[in-house]
Amino acid sequence: TLSPSLVLNFTGLAAGSVVDSVTLGSLGLGEGYSMSSSADGVTYSVMAKATRTTGTSNVVAFPVRAGTNYLRFDQGAGIVGSDYVVVTVHVMLPKA
Repeated sequence: TLSPSLVLNFTGLAAGSVVDSVTLGSLGLGEGYSMSSSADGVTYSVMAKATRTTGTSNVVAFPVRAGTNYLRFDQGAGIVGSDYVVVTVHVMLPKA
């Protein structure tokens, strides 16, 4: 069975604003994640994909590519029932 994806749409941000980074949390040992970006909401390319195998922190931060208007999060390879949360999305506002 396929797990549903979470898609975040940033096309409604104030002019000149850009998504700078995203933080994932609740990544247990053996849990997988996959994060993809898109400029048009149709064609996505994988930005980060892994299974947490080491470390003491269950929070991971990733930079976001320039021109990203959409982020898609999917269950990655790993133990059955892998899940995680999007903790933060950092947006840089235009300079006044």
